Amino acid sequence: PPLDYIREELVTSLESRLGYQRNLLSETQAHARQLVLDSPILTDEETAAIKDLDENDMSSAVLDITYEKGTDLREAIEDVRAEATEVATEVDVVVLSDRAAGEDRVPIPSLLAVGGIHHHLVRNGLRNHVGIVLESGDPRAVHHFATLIGYGAGAVNPYLAYQTIEDLVAGPDGAELETAIDAYITAVEDGVLKTM
Repeated sequence: PPLDYIREELVTSLESRLGYQRNLLSETQAHARQLVLDSPILTDEETAAIKDLDENDMSSAVLDITYEKGTDLREAIEDVRAEATEVATEVDVVVLSDRAAGEDRVPIPSLLAVGGIHHHLVRNGLRNHVGIVLESGDPRAVHHFATLIGYGAGAVNPYLAYQTIEDLVAGPDGAELETAIDAYITAVEDGVLKTM
């Protein structure tokens, strides 16, 4: 039978681990060198900390998942795949970011970027070497997060959703920003648990 995530919350978890996933059949100190997240839904501050990760022999790299306007999407994806292959053995976490999107830069759809890079790394035997974090304006609904996690993202930062919430609560009659963002994250987490 399906898991009842509400009544069985003692055995359900959204904990996510980022970093080199070593051999499951052995146990060494190196196995513990991972970044453990309570939730795959990251705040802007948590994402910034991961982008600046340089502790306990762990590091991260940020890959831009935007491409120049007028360029072929297929070429843009191939370029990002090549970059991911290069850094997969050098760092523990890859952050895919579309924050550079603008008038001249078009973001690769987040699910296409995550899935394309995940499967490319799997085919090349590198997927277990690196964790994938997505920083994108694309995800906003539970389905978006569930599919991104299902396609290989270890964590997601929906920065545009947070900016939208900030606009909605602005003004004297609005709610506290932190409370509103916490409520949004809780709703997304509940939805992802229900989907799982």
